[in-house]
Amino acid sequence: MTQSVVEKTSIPEKTWRRQTHSPIWWIAFSCGSIILHLIAFWLIDSYKLFGSGSANSGEAVPIEFIEISPQKSLPVQPKSKPVLSKPVKPIIPQNSQPANKPSSAQKPQVSTNDENAIAFNNQKIEEQLAEQERQQQLLQQQQLAEQQRLLEAEQQRQLAEQLRQRQIKQAQLEAQIRQQEQLQQRRLAQQLLQQEAEQKRQLEAQRQQEAEQKRQLEIQRQQEAEQKRQLEEQRQQEAEQKRQLEIQRQQEEQQRQLEAQQRQQEENRRLAQQGKLEAEEQRRLATRQQSQNSPVGEKISDEIIDRYGQNVKQASTTNQQTPQSPVQNNQQEDIPLNRSQQTELNQSGGILTATWDMDRSFKQKRDIPENPPQLKQNISRNFIIKTLSEDNLEPVEFQVYLTIDEEGRIEELFVDPSTLGAKRQQYQTYVDDNLKGKKLFEPATDTDPTTGKLTPRASKSLIRIKIQQGS
Repeated sequence: MTQSVVEKTSIPEKTWRRQTHSPIWWIAFSCGSIILHLIAFWLIDSYKLFGSGSANSGEAVPIEFIEISPQKSLPVQPKSKPVLSKPVKPIIPQNSQPANKPSSAQKPQVSTNDENAIAFNNQKIEEQLAEQERQQQLLQQQQLAEQQRLLEAEQQRQLAEQLRQRQIKQAQLEAQIRQQEQLQQRRLAQQLLQQEAEQKRQLEAQRQQEAEQKRQLEIQRQQEAEQKRQLEEQRQQEAEQKRQLEIQRQQEEQQRQLEAQQRQQEENRRLAQQGKLEAEEQRRLATRQQSQNSPVGEKISDEIIDRYGQNVKQASTTNQQTPQSPVQNNQQEDIPLNRSQQTELNQSGGILTATWDMDRSFKQKRDIPENPPQLKQNISRNFIIKTLSEDNLEPVEFQVYLTIDEEGRIEELFVDPSTLGAKRQQYQTYVDDNLKGKKLFEPATDTDPTTGKLTPRASKSLIRIKIQQGS
């Protein structure tokens, strides 16, 4: 058995509900249609019956005139019913008189045979009328049956035609739905193909971008490594230069101190020699003059003794001040102390000062904000470090990388180990205690593309801290 178009075509559930009805609906529709047709037939039949009665009432009604004797009462005659096929002619007996004759005319006597004939005639007429009425009813029934059959056939034909038209419309609708579904499926297939092609293209572009980003990141890492290496070499060179300069400065300082000590010693020796010569000269003069005048000689000897004592006292004082002269010269010329002297000063409870400031040349490698963080106004950048024996901090300059949150608070600090070496943790603890968790910056901001307002964000920065001997 071949499948119908409806069975082959998959109609969506929504379309099927819109085009089909339940069997109960069809049964109710058929019953209602039959009832309406029956009511229409009954109304048409009633109209015909009432119409024929009114039409016959307008025609001439035949009237029979029968003469009877006045002694006998006439039997009740049945009412004459109209006959559609043939009008019944009135039967007038020969001995009857016209209606327009005067009633006062003498009427002949009716015999018994005539009465019987009249009764038989009336009975025959009644039978004919009844037969005609039966035939008329039978004809009407046949006509009604024929009309009903024709109406039913017409109704069936109309129903069949309606069903055929409905089936044609349904088939057309199914064909349209099928075409629409096929067209929609083709469109969906094309859209899916286009989307897949677009996704593949986007994935390929994304892979290329990721590869390019990885390549750029690799290049950037290499550049950063090269920069770090160069910075490390530069720091090492600077440290070596500083060490050489420090050694040279210490050597020069030691040379100056030795030269000053030598000059002072020569001056002391010269003064002592001069004092000895003057004392010897004074003794000779005193010995020479003593022979001339003894009182005067005593006076001169006392003066010589006093002068010699002053020279000896001056020489001894000069000898006592000679070791301290380099320190005094250092204080006057503001010569910096060497590393060992600074360490001794720190261990003895000296004072160091820490000065810090932002490195304006620092730039983030990635995720760069539009407006970098700025230091707040009226922020002190100097700290006094009262060093203790366990701190053991030394004058040094180093870098600290900062992570600043959206409120300008310092979240994390990282001391650059290239400038401190093994003592990095000691200075890391110092900067954590003094800077971590403090709001020292105005946060970095970006412009919101939707509202145009400045939105704070996290960022990074670099500061340089210099610890030196306090004044």
